[in-house]
Amino acid sequence: MSPGQINYFVPNDVGSEGTAELQVLRKSTGEIVAAGTVALARVSPALFIQGAYEQGQIAAINEDGTVNAPGSEVAKGQFITLYATGLGAVSSAPPDGVPPTGPTPASESVRVLINTDFVPDENIQYFGLAPGFVGVYQINVKVPVDRVAPGAAIPVVVQVRSVNSNVGANNKLLTTTIAVKP
Repeated sequence: MSPGQINYFVPNDVGSEGTAELQVLRKSTGEIVAAGTVALARVSPALFIQGAYEQGQIAAINEDGTVNAPGSEVAKGQFITLYATGLGAVSSAPPDGVPPTGPTPASESVRVLINTDFVPDENIQYFGLAPGFVGVYQINVKVPVDRVAPGAAIPVVVQVRSVNSNVGANNKLLTTTIAVKP
């Protein structure tokens, strides 16, 4: 929680269609400080961005364990771990609010677009909940050798059920990127 933003976990049994009422309560007094209605959807993919900005450099870890960024790029042919939310149902999910202790594969399928091409399915090593984090997914994807140009800001989009991660509020297109070694 921070001024102007509250991150919360939507319980697994809320449903995936229609709307739900949301209330923000002051714990010490029980006072309702905000209320509203939110739309529910099966998926609403979004990639985590470094520095909690709306768009920019994705929060990602290179195969060697370093944070992906200009000056610490991933090499073509290596794996990068992307972090996301809103990627849909997970069978064998832990109880609400409890982080998974190990790999928990997602029930949906995912497509990853790096630069201008979708990554072949066989280059997606893992897609599911990130161990140790509540509501966070990880995607371990191999950066193609022949389809990705090097650069400090190579676009990346995750797609689940034909819904893209780079569509923000009011259908604003967002730019989400990784850094790839020359």
